[in-house]
Amino acid sequence: MKKMFLASILSLIVIFGGCCFIGADTSLSWKEESQKLVNAFNNRDIKSAENLFAKDIKNKVNLTKQLKEAIDFYNSKSLVTEYNNVSGSYQRDDTDYSEEDVEVIIKTKEKAFTFMISMCTLHSDTNLIGIRELTVSENDSKKYVSVGIENK
Repeated sequence: MKKMFLASILSLIVIFGGCCFIGADTSLSWKEESQKLVNAFNNRDIKSAENLFAKDIKNKVNLTKQLKEAIDFYNSKSLVTEYNNVSGSYQRDDTDYSEEDVEVIIKTKEKAFTFMISMCTLHSDTNLIGIRELTVSENDSKKYVSVGIENK
């Protein structure tokens, strides 16, 4: 009887523990993801930057080519970086999702840049989670490069 009781308790722990892991929070931190992106750009690491984008975006555009162009345009290392969540929104319809718009202001040795990042931080469809769009602009000019947007 005692063994049966212990087995039942262990089964319940496994079942409920498994549910906790299955239902674990898979949301992203907008700030951490933005920091990873800036680090990837500073290190000219296209693969690391590519891994931050949502899976569905990778299937829509030539992400490697767009990121290479953006990294070549940036071609700097950040000295001072400021991260701002400029319009985070959480919406709940038939699916839960959260989208964040992030502005990253970067000062380098010679220039200043702004990264405007649109990312999905939480969604029931994991293919949609990640960076969706990125615009890298040089602050003292009207020059910019966009990533994640289909070329027309």
